[in-house]
Amino acid sequence: MGLLTGSFDAEGLARHLGVDPATPTAVIAVDLRERPDRSWLELRRTQATEIISVHAAAYRRDAMVIPACGFIYILLPDPAGATLPAWTTDLVAALRRHMGTPVQAAVSGVAGHVSEVPRAKKEGSRILEIIAPAPERLVATLEEVRSSMVLREMLNVLRGSGLHDPSLDALEPELAHTLLAYLDTFGDVAAAAETLHVHPNTVRHRLRRAGAITGIDLSDPEQRLVAMIQLRLGS
Repeated sequence: MGLLTGSFDAEGLARHLGVDPATPTAVIAVDLRERPDRSWLELRRTQATEIISVHAAAYRRDAMVIPACGFIYILLPDPAGATLPAWTTDLVAALRRHMGTPVQAAVSGVAGHVSEVPRAKKEGSRILEIIAPAPERLVATLEEVRSSMVLREMLNVLRGSGLHDPSLDALEPELAHTLLAYLDTFGDVAAAAETLHVHPNTVRHRLRRAGAITGIDLSDPEQRLVAMIQLRLGS
């Protein structure tokens, strides 16, 4: 676990494990998506770790599988990058069959040196947070969700700043949700209606109500941007 946390001499620990500290190492984070109230959670995690270890050893004989912080991490020295997402997808599919839960995995990239593994570990957990609302998604790579990750970090900074447009606070949840859907679909009423599972006229009516309450001018790009950011902060 010291390789993941950086709490020990990473280079010394890597050499002790027979790993060259300068060997590029892929880091994959796996979340079993088990209910936390399950009394046999640790047993289930142990079973999953054994399954992952078998698959990982078949892919790379020197692979390491480490349960930590509620996840299971896979360290693959000198990986074949092009095949990594496909291999991870096959692994998650096998885990879903065995565990019966919507297992997900994050391919957080390749650490160029063993000292960079803790950073890749953190990125893996962030990727899993981002894809959690989409259980149909088996695997995500850092490249696929980088924009979402940057946006989340920006929103966290803004959340602590106290800056906001008070007029948007007056929107009831239904109107706020509709306005955000409209903004997310680039002002396409039909697409927003499909997202919300309502008639396009319902979207138009709600947008008029939102405009009357907030005074927002949806033709103004700056007002649209402010509204989108603030509504995301509240979602």
